[in-house]
Amino acid sequence: MDISHPDRVADDADRHVKATISRSLEVNNQHFQQERERLEKWADDMIVAAEKELDLTKQQIKVLNREARVATTTDQQRQVQEKIQSLEKTKRRQRQGIFDREDEIADKRNTLIEALEKQLSRKTTLADLFTIRWSVA
Repeated sequence: MDISHPDRVADDADRHVKATISRSLEVNNQHFQQERERLEKWADDMIVAAEKELDLTKQQIKVLNREARVATTTDQQRQVQEKIQSLEKTKRRQRQGIFDREDEIADKRNTLIEALEKQLSRKTTLADLFTIRWSVA
């Protein structure tokens, strides 16, 4: 089964095109994996930091509640209760901040997935730019 030269050249070109596309998809996949890992690390850092802030506020509230139980005057009691109210507001804002950060993380994930889908949906076209003919005399 002898393949003519034009057919063999076309087959070689086709294999080269497929190999190039495959390498490109592999590089895109590696890039996507790196971005996904970077996003996950960033997300973990953001959530952990927000949760630490929230835990600190909860601890401060516990300390103030103990102070309120041992307060001897109504003025001391009032001051401690005002501090507790302020920290309770802060605690609610911090919880909302955690939710906001989680939403931000989800948005970034969606953006990353959309970018990947765009890269994967790229189309390639093949066109002959020129043909060389030669002969041996």
